[in-house]
Amino acid sequence: MSGGGGGGQEGQGKDPAGTGVLWILAAIFVLLWGAWTFGHTQIVAGFFYLKQVEISAIQFFVGGLDQLKTYVTTTSPGTVDIQTLSSVANQVGDYLQIPVITILLLLAGVLFFRSSTTRYSETYTMSTFVHKEIKNWPQSMPVIDLDLVHTDVDEGAWAMALTPMMFAKKYQLLTNPTQKYYEDRLKAEMTYHVSVRHERAKQVFIMQLGKLWQGSAALKPHVRALFAVFIARGAQDAHASSELLEQISRSSRTGKLDFSSVDRIIEKYEKLPAVQAVISKHAYELTVMASMLAFARTDGVLSSAEILWLKPVDRRLWFVLNTVGRRVAVPEVAGVYAHWIAEKKLQRSLKMPMIDSAIDALEMAIQEVLYKPV
Repeated sequence: MSGGGGGGQEGQGKDPAGTGVLWILAAIFVLLWGAWTFGHTQIVAGFFYLKQVEISAIQFFVGGLDQLKTYVTTTSPGTVDIQTLSSVANQVGDYLQIPVITILLLLAGVLFFRSSTTRYSETYTMSTFVHKEIKNWPQSMPVIDLDLVHTDVDEGAWAMALTPMMFAKKYQLLTNPTQKYYEDRLKAEMTYHVSVRHERAKQVFIMQLGKLWQGSAALKPHVRALFAVFIARGAQDAHASSELLEQISRSSRTGKLDFSSVDRIIEKYEKLPAVQAVISKHAYELTVMASMLAFARTDGVLSSAEILWLKPVDRRLWFVLNTVGRRVAVPEVAGVYAHWIAEKKLQRSLKMPMIDSAIDALEMAIQEVLYKPV
């Protein structure tokens, strides 16, 4: 019983729905009544002044309303009631309604035809959008006719980088797996343990280093072209650098890359002291190119997306350049990266491969992955 009584008292203590709105309306009514009662003269005076301005504007175009203008000019505001005020407003409004409606329609038309929904009415797919924007972004030319979305990411020239485990399996760098019985409070299962065959891994990483630097004339055409791009950008000739990159990207669609103007750029900038200083600190073509990219970036951003054409042409160089600026390297170029870091740290060229850190990193990565025999 007491519980029921308490519930009734609680219900009675709550305001019925809508009471708050009624209080607000009542407050507004009281405020309006008070304003009219105590500020009647000031309200009418301000209203009549506004009507005088409107009547003058109407008379400038169409004439009329002389009597009404005389009335609002000569009548004492204190003697005007609410009905008279409404009558004056209606008479002026009869003249203003047409121009006001016309102006509103014009504004509506402007908003309609300038709105994004009417200006941007064409629908694009990813493919059509790329074709539409290719003139602005020629760097996309190498992939414009490809359907990479539906292509296996582990297959073909555009495949992503190998994971450490995939890399180790591909080059047979793993020891024979040994079984280990793993048990905790939740489950028990048999696992496999593998480690990296260090001597074989060392051979693979040394092979990644490629050819020793023999001068720009000994470079392959596409590497020589990138060398020209990098030294021009590093020499603050961004126009020549960007122009050559766009030229190569546009030609990639034809199947024959256009490397014209490469010789002219190299002849102009190769002997600069800053360029020679970079070359002198590296022994291999790939490590020279990595530092040349870093040199080029002293003049601003030069992203991997701008050399997209390189990936199907020279996958190893692509990943070397893509790794510049990162803290870790993908396994496919880990040997190059390790040697490059060593040369940078010592500030001198090193012909002796310095790839031990790549082997250690691969070992660490393999130990962090659950091995599954295939």
